[in-house]
Amino acid sequence: MDAVWKLSLVLSAIGLFTRFSNIVSFVLSIYLFGLPNSFGKTHHLDVLLLWAFLIFSASRCADALSVDQWLRNRRGRKTTTPVLSGEYTWPIHLIWVVMALIYFEAGVAKLRHSGIWWVTSNLMSVYLQRAQYHITDAEPLSNWGLYIAAHPMMSHLLALMGISLELSYPLALFSKRLRWIIMPSGMMMQTGIAV
Repeated sequence: MDAVWKLSLVLSAIGLFTRFSNIVSFVLSIYLFGLPNSFGKTHHLDVLLLWAFLIFSASRCADALSVDQWLRNRRGRKTTTPVLSGEYTWPIHLIWVVMALIYFEAGVAKLRHSGIWWVTSNLMSVYLQRAQYHITDAEPLSNWGLYIAAHPMMSHLLALMGISLELSYPLALFSKRLRWIIMPSGMMMQTGIAV
């Protein structure tokens, strides 16, 4: 199942049998992402990817630059490259909304269940140390978390930065200036989590 999923992702990325490949990647992702997330810990990136696969399945993402389009042009069914319109921009905008909801929801959950304790306790240090014991499918790429965990102020700052970013994420939907700060910060946060 994993091999078929990876093949569908490659076909989706190059735009070959795009609609079918997108649907297969979405359907298989429901199961494959559900396995590690069924133990009580949901990873932000998994949920975002699942929604993105669904959105791409309903979009016309192979109309411009894809193997499917190249084959259509070669067969003589030449079509013009689509202009930017709502038909071609709604998938990206919907993914922005999904990202904002996922991050905001995570921040609200932290505040709701932990309050300021999320930042002031040693919880972030515990998470950083626990990640080194390979108890999750999100294996860290380095042991930098142990260094941060050993310095309480760094752990508190990291927790504060994370929850602040999560709670401010919806602002990126309404402010173009903030979008240029918040969206890359979210990508850096996800990269930091992996590291």
